[in-house]
Amino acid sequence: MNTTLKRLIGIDQLENGVAKKVCVAGVAPIAVYKCGDEYFATQDKCTHAQASLSEGWVEGFEVFCPVHDARFDIRDGRALCFPATEPLATYKVVLEGGYVSIEVGEAGDEVR
Repeated sequence: MNTTLKRLIGIDQLENGVAKKVCVAGVAPIAVYKCGDEYFATQDKCTHAQASLSEGWVEGFEVFCPVHDARFDIRDGRALCFPATEPLATYKVVLEGGYVSIEVGEAGDEVR
């Protein structure tokens, strides 16, 4: 599969433990997370309530949906509790030149 890097956001624009919504051409909205020295990216939309996860809160490696408190592991997208049962799409993060980028497939698909 051919992949492309999509630059999302400057590292200096991210706060530890806070999700940030980023929109780039050709990809559904992305939630970007900084956890200590690690960075993660998932789809921004909750798989249960269709709410923006960047409007929720982050504890450790978990993001909480602001609507029904569904929880997801931002490292692999796993749904961690009811009412969410479907995992989030996750993206391979690449740090380059002070920016967080993700790898996407030709159609903007996730690349893990």
